[in-house]
Amino acid sequence: MSTGTHSRYFRIGTINLNLQGRGKILIVYSTQRQSRIDTSGFSNCTTDKALRRKLHEICMIFFKFYTNLKDESDFSIKRGLQRKSIEFALFVDDITKGSWKDGYHFPKDLCDAESLNETKMDAVFKNSIMPLFSKQLAYCRVYKGGSTFWRRLLSYLQRNIKLSPFRIKPQDEKSKYRVSCAKHSLNWTYNILTETRSFMFTRNPYSRILSAYIDKLYSPNPYFWKTLGVIIMKTVGKKPSCGSAVTFRDLVEYIIQTPIEKLDDHFIPIHSICRPCQVNYHYIGKMENFLNDTVNIFAKFQINSSPYITQNFSDEYKYDAIYDTVQAFIAFRHESKKCMNPYTGLQRIWRKLQYRGIISENKSIPLNKKESQDIFLSKLLTIISTTHQISKKDNLSVQRRKLFIQAYNTIPLTLMYKLQNVYHNDFKLFGYDPFPKSLFGNRSNIMTDVFLA
Repeated sequence: MSTGTHSRYFRIGTINLNLQGRGKILIVYSTQRQSRIDTSGFSNCTTDKALRRKLHEICMIFFKFYTNLKDESDFSIKRGLQRKSIEFALFVDDITKGSWKDGYHFPKDLCDAESLNETKMDAVFKNSIMPLFSKQLAYCRVYKGGSTFWRRLLSYLQRNIKLSPFRIKPQDEKSKYRVSCAKHSLNWTYNILTETRSFMFTRNPYSRILSAYIDKLYSPNPYFWKTLGVIIMKTVGKKPSCGSAVTFRDLVEYIIQTPIEKLDDHFIPIHSICRPCQVNYHYIGKMENFLNDTVNIFAKFQINSSPYITQNFSDEYKYDAIYDTVQAFIAFRHESKKCMNPYTGLQRIWRKLQYRGIISENKSIPLNKKESQDIFLSKLLTIISTTHQISKKDNLSVQRRKLFIQAYNTIPLTLMYKLQNVYHNDFKLFGYDPFPKSLFGNRSNIMTDVFLA
């Protein structure tokens, strides 16, 4: 059975499996109302239990990637499986021996529908591709898309260190992986991506924008205040006395008014950074499914470090976020005084951790203004870590979602439509909803700045 008779599908890629010479499997995908697994073409192969288990394992990776499938028991390799949102068809089309290697391909009509003039972005693209030749890997770095984690991990892989990447502290810049294609030609960079096992991560644009605002502009960060903050203030027509005064709406207006090639890297659309229409990445993960996709990448590329990542990942991730936030506050405290007093800075990092779902909104700062002036790193870490433990009793995921919606409800609908247009291709190519009802539907327009501190 050939794919030519299935024009409603587009190809994800081909997987060559060493299944005792059983064959080659083609996985295709479609956004149809009805879903099924079509096993016609397997012939007698489907009676082999080992083969069926291997097919189930592979399909689950792809199926979970596209549908965020919660219950694996809902999925089995049998004719007529019904799902609501997507459709797979698998075909064994010839006898091939080999290793697991697949490619992710976007539909041609999505890539070619608009002329994606990327020539002005060549430098950004080259600087974002980070090859690790010893492991035959190439990673496309996307700021606010898990890049800090992966730069730490690549550094460990380069040195054959088998520890959790969270052992590298944020301020330890020497331990972050820095190799990129920045000094090489564009053709050289593309060649590297064809000769290595390449991967990248995407993120919902709305989530990525808010995360960057909270981390780089709202939280005490004198470097970004002086550089990006001042630029934003000038762009929106405000006096740039101190970049710490940038509001979330100011940032949105800056993104809308600034040509993409002049945006700060944290806000450049991901398709312009990694060029998935030009590069056939072996794996594209999503921040929304970060741990599972990371584990799948390790399994897929046969990198023997998965146990060091998965052990206590959720807790390590949160405590790393706490340490990163507290350490930056202490390190920047003196320089930040030029723009705000330490207590205001403390209020902001407390609010940041509430937005990240680490501290409950019901918990107030147990420090006064005087105590915030000279508090030590260890004491503040203890206070916030203890508060985090107590906060676990509350539904922090609901709180995080609520605060996310509140932040975007401060942005007028006219600006929301313009913002959506800036990231139109990211929404389209990576399967994110450009007009979620929570942001565009029944809005409770908030006139005050929910970030005021």
